[in-house]
Amino acid sequence: MLKSIYPVITSEKSLPFYLTGIGQTDPEYHIVRDKGLASHQFLFTIEGQGIFKCQGKTIIMKKNDLLYMPPGISHEYQPLEKDWQTKWLVFRGEYIDSLMENLGFKNWFIKAVEDIFPVQQAFDRLFKLAESVENREKTSVLLYEYILLLQKICLSESSSLTNEHVKKAIKFMEENYKRDLTIEEIADSAELSVQHFCRIFHKVTKMRPLEFLAKKRISQAKSLLENTNMTVAQVGQAVGYKDKNYFGIVFKAHEGISPGRWKNL
Repeated sequence: MLKSIYPVITSEKSLPFYLTGIGQTDPEYHIVRDKGLASHQFLFTIEGQGIFKCQGKTIIMKKNDLLYMPPGISHEYQPLEKDWQTKWLVFRGEYIDSLMENLGFKNWFIKAVEDIFPVQQAFDRLFKLAESVENREKTSVLLYEYILLLQKICLSESSSLTNEHVKKAIKFMEENYKRDLTIEEIADSAELSVQHFCRIFHKVTKMRPLEFLAKKRISQAKSLLENTNMTVAQVGQAVGYKDKNYFGIVFKAHEGISPGRWKNL
């Protein structure tokens, strides 16, 4: 069964995003596009499996796998199983190439989506509106929301895997903040290179790793200063600062007063 809609394009050409086609193909069939598409495309598998070929790579598309394909790239796909079913949409827009690139859609990719329900739900809303001439602007808005949804799911550094790396690093810092830690040790705990780790840690927490570590140390220092008879130097060493003066500088940068004054409040 092939259910597809190809809207008649008129004034939409001035919009940032507009649909040129949307549909469900059941079963999917053999497609060869030597010159690629004229539009950008999203396609996801809802049942079965297919074989996708592009730029010398062959990938098996499984259920809940999502494909993004920019225009002008030669590719081919065909069923691996008889019941391969897909949902797809193609779209263009004013300055679409630069807009998509700025959103992170620079190259084609296939991504396994853990929770496909929001994608299907957004797709179904778009499909219902696609035939209506009166809803062209609304369709454009929904298309933009759909693209942002896929950006979050497929390209965001806040993916579940990325969060796991960050969680490992946070656990490591919370367990080892009392000793002198290097950024290399912290990145190693997350099983990432230093550059990649710093980038995704900031994406997820909005803080640099050593900034997070300092906040943890100062929080613990405040508790020790308030609830023990330890000296400022002893507190500094207890939370990972061997140099009393440096501890004082970091403490004041976070709290606005010296640790000695905090202790005497």
